[in-house]
Amino acid sequence: MNVVFRLDASRRIGIGHYARCRVLADALSESMDAKCYFVGRDPDGLVAFRLRESDHRFLVVPEPAEPSSHDAGYPHSHWLLRPETEDAGIALELLEREGVRQADWVVVDHYGIGARWHSAVRPVARHILAIDDLADRPLVADMVLDQNLRFAAGNDYATRVVPGTRLLAGPRFALLRPEFASKEKVQRKQRHLFAAFGGADAENWTGRFLEAMHLMAPLDITADIAITSAHSELDALQETCASLAAATLHIDHHRVSRLMQGAVLGIGAGGSMTWERCASGLPSLTWAVAENQVASLAALERVHAVRLLEAADAASPRRLATAIIEMLEQPQTLHAMGQSCRSLCDGKGVERVLRACAQAHLRTGAPLMVHTHARNRTGLEVQRVLAEEGVAPDHVQLAHSGDSTDAEHLSALADA
Repeated sequence: MNVVFRLDASRRIGIGHYARCRVLADALSESMDAKCYFVGRDPDGLVAFRLRESDHRFLVVPEPAEPSSHDAGYPHSHWLLRPETEDAGIALELLEREGVRQADWVVVDHYGIGARWHSAVRPVARHILAIDDLADRPLVADMVLDQNLRFAAGNDYATRVVPGTRLLAGPRFALLRPEFASKEKVQRKQRHLFAAFGGADAENWTGRFLEAMHLMAPLDITADIAITSAHSELDALQETCASLAAATLHIDHHRVSRLMQGAVLGIGAGGSMTWERCASGLPSLTWAVAENQVASLAALERVHAVRLLEAADAASPRRLATAIIEMLEQPQTLHAMGQSCRSLCDGKGVERVLRACAQAHLRTGAPLMVHTHARNRTGLEVQRVLAEEGVAPDHVQLAHSGDSTDAEHLSALADA
């Protein structure tokens, strides 16, 4: 199974598009033996750095000598830097060099790409999945995934998609790492915060939060802060944290869910981490760092999952500290907000998307490869999901890796 992901990442636009696609790529690779190809611009090396120890291939779309001023009529057309059909042609050429002439799925997570790009790659794509947050442009895809609460009813896409498009809408489809679906319980520490501002944090909100922590030093408030090693102010943040006994800086932490589950309040901007906090039952003090986050965060505040702060107030360490203290003094409110968070997102969005993929293959008759391993038994779990979706066994090709002497596992596999 070949799966192609088209996305861009940079300090300006962040790595949220990459992060959620990586979750889906890992799941498809592990459970269905998918060969995943990431195609996109990466001017700051953020994707290349994160894929360096992965089996996924990264095909770099070159920076244009002179960025095009074309306008496809989308609010974010300028993010693509060249016309859609030209970009699609470059992607197809890169895939051709890799020997990829047919893709089972082409997954597009890019606000500057719409119907023209989809149509250009359709001859090599059995299925197209568009991941979106905006509903602001035409999409020609088999499935559209929008994890935002405000679009959960799906009405906003009615005039944006072609007949027959399946819409996966709402936080229940949020693409989160498996750790966020875990039922593991971690004791929450009173007056303990978790803060994270995305993989790039181009505006250095982390630095402002640490200034707020300095102001709250006499109040016995502690915090875990998660950043990536790509942060442009890494050295300065480490130095600041070294002088703050109440703050612990975590760099490239692999179990962020445990940090979230140990806190009573999350501090962070809008974006993909919103759903990680929700799945962890962590109420948030949050604000929009981009115009396209405003409506989604407002919808979350209406259901009491977050408390919204104006970005101008968040930029002031003193006003940020005041808002944090006010929320910590309302434990019953925090508990109710945590319950609301959990009701929105259970962390099982990847399984639901895999089910939708299985149903799409059922309609087209394209075979599915399931990859299983004795150690983690994911193949058996995926076979169960496929069977529940009505995929006939003769449409499932089974591959096995790992210890072939595991008789119990092989027996279960044979009986599945």
